[in-house]
Amino acid sequence: MGSVPQPKVLFFLPIPNARGISQHDAVATTAEFKERSCTMARPVTLFTGQWADLPLETMCQKAKDFGYDGLELACWGDHFEVAKATAAYCKAKRELLERYGLKVYAISAHLVGQAVCDRIDERHKAILPDYVWGDGDPEGVRRRAAKEMIATAKPHRPPRTWASRSSTVSPAHPSGTCSTRSRPLLII
Repeated sequence: MGSVPQPKVLFFLPIPNARGISQHDAVATTAEFKERSCTMARPVTLFTGQWADLPLETMCQKAKDFGYDGLELACWGDHFEVAKATAAYCKAKRELLERYGLKVYAISAHLVGQAVCDRIDERHKAILPDYVWGDGDPEGVRRRAAKEMIATAKPHRPPRTWASRSSTVSPAHPSGTCSTRSRPLLII
């Protein structure tokens, strides 16, 4: 029995030619990609929902190996549980990501968010936490889903020094602007 060859992952890098038209150059390994790629203007993040069956620490290891800057945490699996989002819980999540050189840029609760305005039926039972589904009464599901969405926003509210609706310069933002885009979350 011989060893099974590992498939190579191809990354495509845009390469401008003499006329400024982008061509693509394939590289075969993550190391080559990291070596030849340029710095992105914005952080490159990975949504964890597809891997909610994996522990968050495993996802952090993989995201670091893949070269991501941060994660967009799904609110299912052990990646982010809204009901547990105390200051200590959020700090522990942030520290876990920091151990792998990652930050969290978004928290995704879109499965619960669908139940806020959807026509509720049996299919929702499969995607909603039991405490949101409850007895399955559509109006009750919508109310509990709305309450969960409000609770989801609380762990990552920006500090009061950030000016979200005024032209005041914020000392909390490194560029001195009011923008909160591409800012890590879970700031408690």
